[in-house]
Amino acid sequence: MVLPEGKGRFVGPARGVDEKGHDLLEVQIAGLPSFYGEYRAVRNPSENFDVEISSFGFSHQTNAGNNDPSARHVFSDEESRAIEAVIIALCNDDESQKGVALFSSSKARFLGHVHFAPGWIRKFGVASEQSRCSEDETTIAAVC
Repeated sequence: MVLPEGKGRFVGPARGVDEKGHDLLEVQIAGLPSFYGEYRAVRNPSENFDVEISSFGFSHQTNAGNNDPSARHVFSDEESRAIEAVIIALCNDDESQKGVALFSSSKARFLGHVHFAPGWIRKFGVASEQSRCSEDETTIAAVC
């Protein structure tokens, strides 16, 4: 799927650095190479679902599942907004959903909402929990 902000596609399940399967999508925005992110279903009581983006910014599919913040690219606010717009449009595009297991259920349907987990993307000027924790032992006890 192509938008003015960039392009995106569902990559499907891929084995990550942790040897587990991860459902991935790929996004490329102007001036940057492609980056990968992990998505998952967030089910509601009716078994229908929304989508949550749990992490984004991996330069290769095999980096999925890597909890080291440095494994993900750091983006500007403008780049983050463009990536978010592409992901929302991708998840709501019927053509892009075809063949993707999550969207293929006859019992549950996508409700059209895309959520972004806290820390889903690394931004310039925003410290991650892990990097703050390594700076101060008191913070480790309080935050981590």
